[in-house]
Amino acid sequence: MGIRFTFVLALMAVQAFGAVYYVATDGKDSAAGSKDKPFATLNKANSVVAAGDTVWIRGGVYDLHDTVFFARYKMTAAILLTASGESDDKRIHYLAYPGERPILDAATFVNQTFLPVRCVKK
Repeated sequence: MGIRFTFVLALMAVQAFGAVYYVATDGKDSAAGSKDKPFATLNKANSVVAAGDTVWIRGGVYDLHDTVFFARYKMTAAILLTASGESDDKRIHYLAYPGERPILDAATFVNQTFLPVRCVKK
């Protein structure tokens, strides 16, 4: 009962300061981002969060295939979190859902900048 009570208090405190969104492996980016209808990707959550908001990441394996290439910096990023908090009191929090383990799998991540291009003449 103590752990459950602590979790409820923490969730109430987080909700008092901003919106709360959820990401889950079985979610959809067209969903509302609620606990019952979570987003599928961190990129989608990042596109809607504002200073003071919290994103709970549910357990499961997240394939990082949503890559963004930056020609200016000659780099590729698997997750690009561009939203920002305003101060120590209004940070954006990305947290693992209590008791669950989200795994960010970069095994299929390909860095376009550093791969050599090979031409084969036939």
